[in-house]
Amino acid sequence: MLLGIDEAGRGPVLGPMVIGGLVSNDEEVLRELGVRDSKLLTPIRREALYRELEGSFYHCLLIVPASAIDLSRSIMTLNDLEVLCFSSVVLSILMGRAFRHPSLPEDVDIKLKGENIGVDLIILDAADVNEKRYGEMVSREVSRFYEDGREIQSMHKADRDHPVVGAASIIAKVIRDRIMVEISKGVGEDVGSGYPGDMTTREFLFSYYRRNGTLPSFARSSWDTCRKLTSARAQRTLGDF
Repeated sequence: MLLGIDEAGRGPVLGPMVIGGLVSNDEEVLRELGVRDSKLLTPIRREALYRELEGSFYHCLLIVPASAIDLSRSIMTLNDLEVLCFSSVVLSILMGRAFRHPSLPEDVDIKLKGENIGVDLIILDAADVNEKRYGEMVSREVSRFYEDGREIQSMHKADRDHPVVGAASIIAKVIRDRIMVEISKGVGEDVGSGYPGDMTTREFLFSYYRRNGTLPSFARSSWDTCRKLTSARAQRTLGDF
């Protein structure tokens, strides 16, 4: 049995980061379904694959809201935060129950669905430039709470090379995209993808701050984009921002 883990939403200034973990005993079945890196699929195709994966495979979703990201970044790096999140997903899958690492904020949500069918090998999409180091860090956190360890392989582009990691990337990406849609509905306007380079996102953030004098609750205030906007040196035009 293989467990693949990947994230969606590491870089955006708006919305959560979502980590997905999925278990499969046959990557060829996933290939036949058309599973691949979620970034290479259209939104419609991702949604269709999500429906098949969500109902047929043992999986876990961990959702880190913007507030939890900001709180964690005050005491650790983003890579350290991802280590805690990835290890929480590993532990949840292995234990068969939702497990939040004690160093994670309480508003980090974990959802587990399906039958615990065991895991032999864990494959991570490495969040660190040093893929070996990242795997060792996750393994070390897992071993603190679960003695019967499993082999953990950590590599770059695992979502491209391993369908089980691609499947994890799909469920993470779909859930994050759905949350962003709900955020737009909640504020009554399009907030875009949430990425700093998205002009719709930048226009929303700029206009929201100008209207309210504060950032929305789903913005990552620790991001440079937000810091520039809220600093005393911030200019008065969107172009300057």
